[in-house]
Amino acid sequence: MISTKDKVKAIQIESGAYPDGHFGPQSVDYTYRRFAKPKLPYRVKLFGQWCFIADPKKVNPFNPEGKRVNDFANTVSGSYSYARKPISILVSNGKTIRDYSCHCWEKRNGKTHFPESVLWYNKDGSYGLSQVTKDVHLPDRENIVWAIGGAGMNGNLFQDPWSKLWIPGDAKTEYFYEKFGDVWRDTNHIMIGFDTKGYLIAVECYSMNGQQMVDLAKKLGFVHDGKIMAIKLDGGHVAASNVDGRKLNQYQAQYYAIQLS
Repeated sequence: MISTKDKVKAIQIESGAYPDGHFGPQSVDYTYRRFAKPKLPYRVKLFGQWCFIADPKKVNPFNPEGKRVNDFANTVSGSYSYARKPISILVSNGKTIRDYSCHCWEKRNGKTHFPESVLWYNKDGSYGLSQVTKDVHLPDRENIVWAIGGAGMNGNLFQDPWSKLWIPGDAKTEYFYEKFGDVWRDTNHIMIGFDTKGYLIAVECYSMNGQQMVDLAKKLGFVHDGKIMAIKLDGGHVAASNVDGRKLNQYQAQYYAIQLS
């Protein structure tokens, strides 16, 4: 006889949810996506945070040129910007909007050309995460539909010597530590990643720090072959959303945004 718990695990495995035998909110959502085929994007609260489930084929990162997310349907704030321009890698509909990584030209102990982690989506439906300094270094660049740069979330956690926060190892490689370590502080952030079923999920990380976001990414199923396929976008006063009736920080001018439909 098959136990109820084993039946639940079988449903979870089929839908892509974590197979713990407990049919909680995440399992309900994964099963809903698997069998109901809902219209995307939609929002759902998972592990206490608002998540926006999107079809990567419909995603369009862009420069809003100072407009607010409230001016665009189904949009979240994007990654890092400075002087009214994106400063993280940004490819939209195959076109390069920003070619270099955020800290490519920063200098530390004589070193420069720091990469960043970039989520990308290809015309053939493949997707991935690459750590590069320039968009032309992305795999199969000529067929990349969109690419979004940000702070990587892989590597062993370490304590940043300046902020004293526990942050992922990628932060050293990408120079998101020391004088830039405050990007991991306890505040509102936007995180985006691919789950193992190929959905792109944008997450409002409300009042969270870097270590908490890494834990959340793992719970949300962003881990592929031991690698977190997600990035942290800009946070603090920049983090914003306007998706499926959820509105956060509607009045901040934006220079990097991601439309989910």
